Amino acid sequence: MVQIKRMADYERDVRDEAAEVFVDGYYKELSFFSKDRNKLKAAFRDLFCPDVFLCCGNTGGDRRHTGLSE
Repeated sequence: MVQIKRMADYERDVRDEAAEVFVDGYYKELSFFSKDRNKLKAAFRDLFCPDVFLCCGNTGGDRRHTGLSE
C-alpha cells in the first residue's frame, strides 16, 4: 500500500532515501558537480527539512514508489 505523510512522522530518519530519490531524479544535471552519487546524496541529505517535506512510500519497501513533495 502507498502512503503519504510528512517525513517527520516516520519512526526513523528517511532523509537518506529522500536524497537518493532526488539524486536519481536529477543525476544528469547534478553530475556537473560530481559523478559520485554518494557524495551528491551526502550533500543534499541535510537540505530536506522533515517538517516541510512529504514522502510517499510503499509500505512494502519498494523504493520505486518513493516520491517527495514540498
